[in-house]
Amino acid sequence: MKPLKNEHDIQAKIDAFLDGKLSEKEQEEFWALLLEYPEYNHYLEVNAGLRRMAEERKAASSPKDNMAQEPSVHYMAHYKNWIIATAAIFLMVIGFNLLQLAGPEPEGFQPIAGIDLAELESLDAFRDPGETPDDLENIFDEGLEAAVLGDIDRAVLVFEDLLEEFPDDPRVAEASFNLG
Repeated sequence: MKPLKNEHDIQAKIDAFLDGKLSEKEQEEFWALLLEYPEYNHYLEVNAGLRRMAEERKAASSPKDNMAQEPSVHYMAHYKNWIIATAAIFLMVIGFNLLQLAGPEPEGFQPIAGIDLAELESLDAFRDPGETPDDLENIFDEGLEAAVLGDIDRAVLVFEDLLEEFPDDPRVAEASFNLG
């Protein structure tokens, strides 16, 4: 190994090592030199750190080179499974709605026809035995009578009239139950 004359020779050797310009034999001599001059270990560490930071900065500032090295992942790729699940649910809902539309049309709305007479509601729970029935109770009884006698259309009209005439009376809920 050639004798080093001054500080600049040692620093030049360190720079050559960091640049990768030393052969294998020269690298062995370099490490022996650092053992002989341990005060330059700090210089080596600082320069290596500065070069690493410069390379990282350069890599960060040139995204084209960075993209060639690492595959780019779109931010939505993390939500792929959720998007697929949402789309599947959306398609199922649309499919069910189309199946309902394609089904047979109902012949007509007949709410009382589908209710067993035993399930019809009356106002007996609201009546006091000693009082005379008011207008709502009389009209309600008319609707019940029509339903029991089989006059469904008349019963529906009576119960609908009750809902319109007495919208705030809680007893009208029984008429709503009878309508279905």
